[in-house]
Amino acid sequence: MFLFQAAYAAEFSADLAFISKETREKGKIAVTDEKVMVKTGEIITIARIDKNVMWVVMPKGKMYIGMPLQLQNIFIGTDNIPGELERKAAGNEIVDGQNTDKYRITYQMEDKVYTAFLWMLPGINIPVKKAAEDGSWVIKYTKIFVVAQPDELFEVPAGYQQFDTNMRSLSGTGGIFGEKKPQ
Repeated sequence: MFLFQAAYAAEFSADLAFISKETREKGKIAVTDEKVMVKTGEIITIARIDKNVMWVVMPKGKMYIGMPLQLQNIFIGTDNIPGELERKAAGNEIVDGQNTDKYRITYQMEDKVYTAFLWMLPGINIPVKKAAEDGSWVIKYTKIFVVAQPDELFEVPAGYQQFDTNMRSLSGTGGIFGEKKPQ
């Protein structure tokens, strides 16, 4: 699962890699002040903080699922993340040839406390890497382009149908059950 981020000083796009003990995924990310789009495999996830909604878009079936945005899934860059308990500067490090500012962030989700590291490009507040302190996951950003992002990246494409379901039917089933609803 990706932790999204928003509220950065600059709009950007990048390639990303998510690595955990269970999975290795590659994808693309585009970010504006209150919008995030992540594409991995055949799925596009759009988080719209400005509209308090998240869309999971499935181009193959020309459908999407809409749901309220869960703020605990938003990993805010230089601002506080939901449940953040502490943020400490942890020095400077070179990551993939880039000078970065490193932060150690402690945050709470539900009843658990987690610690992660965040490496940011100084001055423009764009992430280069995020990692759980326990090594359970890492997200790396490469081919970072600081440029205005097209609005259409953050919208459900025209002609897609909303798929009516609940998240319980998605977890553990390997499939999606529900009814299509016209957009």
